[in-house]
Amino acid sequence: MGVESRITYVVQRTLPDPLTGSERYISDLARSLSGKYLAEIIATGRSKSISPTPLDSKVYSKTFKEFPIKYITEVIPLIMKKIGLNKQWPMDLYSKPFDGFLHSSSFGYFSLSMKDYLESHNFQVIHTTAVPTATAWLSWKISRRKKIPLVLTPFLHYELVDFRVPWIKKMLIESSIIIAVTNKEKEKLVEFGISPSKIRVIPLGIDYRIYSRKKDNLFRQIHGLDEDLFVILVPRKGEDKGTFDTLKAVVNLSQKYNKLGLILLDKTRKGNQHKLAAYIRSLTSNGVKVTDLGWVSGQNLIDAYQASDVLVEPTRTDAFGIVFLEAWACGKPVIAADFGAVSEIVLDNVNGLLVRFGDWQGIEKALISLIDDRKFRTRLGENGKQDVIKKYSIENMVQNTELIYDSII
Repeated sequence: MGVESRITYVVQRTLPDPLTGSERYISDLARSLSGKYLAEIIATGRSKSISPTPLDSKVYSKTFKEFPIKYITEVIPLIMKKIGLNKQWPMDLYSKPFDGFLHSSSFGYFSLSMKDYLESHNFQVIHTTAVPTATAWLSWKISRRKKIPLVLTPFLHYELVDFRVPWIKKMLIESSIIIAVTNKEKEKLVEFGISPSKIRVIPLGIDYRIYSRKKDNLFRQIHGLDEDLFVILVPRKGEDKGTFDTLKAVVNLSQKYNKLGLILLDKTRKGNQHKLAAYIRSLTSNGVKVTDLGWVSGQNLIDAYQASDVLVEPTRTDAFGIVFLEAWACGKPVIAADFGAVSEIVLDNVNGLLVRFGDWQGIEKALISLIDDRKFRTRLGENGKQDVIKKYSIENMVQNTELIYDSII
């Protein structure tokens, strides 16, 4: 099979928009496999242009305008939660109309122009990701209508996905191949009734080599982070990411240690801005050097990892946690929450430290152990780096995914 085989990746956002882990996964796959297939990425998102945009010499991305149904449908679950309607029957009632359209449109944007594009163009495979989302729902509907193989990487967030929602189960059953990023995700799918023969476990991978390109201490110098500071990196902001539990732990630590630095990445949701600002005031008043960079990518992101001493991401909303791989590629230890499939990736006292989600005192204790013992944190970071090289390289991810495409085209 040659480069004439066409694979269309359908995702919520693509570059130049800020990308989540699942969206980066699609971008990495498309660019890595473009030498063998005609690969294209189509997405909804913030980008204004809907004309094809080259990501590199062989991959094109198209961003389609969204339909404003999201602004209507996302209100429904908020109202249900507000009035305490947590029973299954209202969820079923909400998720069934139009074979799950209303429910899927509460998670991401639906695009009529994307729908028209998928219906009018030819391709051999659709590969989509993230359940439940409007883009995954649309990919499923188009693949069934046109009888095209559908590869689905669901990135199951256990706290979000209700397996009793009818369209989700139907989509999983009707997919040609499901790629689970962890064994725990596969176990969950099998419990749900999906045939094990349909599921392939392929962990995420990154190009660890680009993270080893150090720029000495330039990042710390630019941002006023003295060399004797112990710098804590918080890569994602949000309640479900454990951000405010981490900040509470650092506020308490700042009363015991006088040489702490904090790097914050990612955007801040409107509802969290005042809370975050209050924590930053407390930290700075206690002498903590706080650097809030917002969303960064490329070398700026790598520099932030290199400048830190530990990554803290005690999340309950990650199906895998690509930020852990990035930290390890830089030789940094991580602190994570023992939640979902994360404990399959982060091994306690081996390549990182695990705490209970919401346990700020546990985060503080973990940080103290790393601050006080340089050899310990070096060992955890190095073990993590070896895991990335041996188990989580982009080569492994791409080669195993390529086998799946070859088997169904």
